[in-house]
Amino acid sequence: MEEVTRTEKENKRKGLIFSVVFHTLIIFIAALYGFSYQVPPPEPGGILVNLGIPDVGQGDENAAESS
Repeated sequence: MEEVTRTEKENKRKGLIFSVVFHTLIIFIAALYGFSYQVPPPEPGGILVNLGIPDVGQGDENAAESS
């Protein structure tokens, strides 16, 4: 009976050590992925759109009407 409890204790200890090492590696890999950066940093994307004169609020040119 004592042999079974000793084996169970060893298995629990091995399982705990494996679990701690495994989860530490997962957290480390996630941190490396999250802290990565590019040199030079990427330029911001998008297109600049002019919607008229901002001080007046309207532009002088209107879009052509579709036929």
